[in-house]
Amino acid sequence: APAALGYFLLESGVLLVTHSGIFPNAQVRQARDGTTVSDLLNRAESSWLWRAGQLEAGQVEVVPVGPTEDYNGPVGTLPVSGPSRWDIDHLVLLGGWEQ
Repeated sequence: APAALGYFLLESGVLLVTHSGIFPNAQVRQARDGTTVSDLLNRAESSWLWRAGQLEAGQVEVVPVGPTEDYNGPVGTLPVSGPSRWDIDHLVLLGGWEQ
């Protein structure tokens, strides 16, 4: 497993990582509730398998802004929080929402 996970923000050029000492200028952020890198990777894999299964079954789920618990996946998957401002282009392409 990797030593850390990171997220690069294109808009600001900021790199967020879960462990110090890997990238000198990165900002270190700790996962909530004591979640480890391994936990996050397992949840990401479970989420991928869940969504891949939906696609294989011909299901495409469009999650609304402020989704209810009904949109979350099985236990062990990452939470579904709904579209962000970065999803607007995709939502418009899918049907014109939030124009």
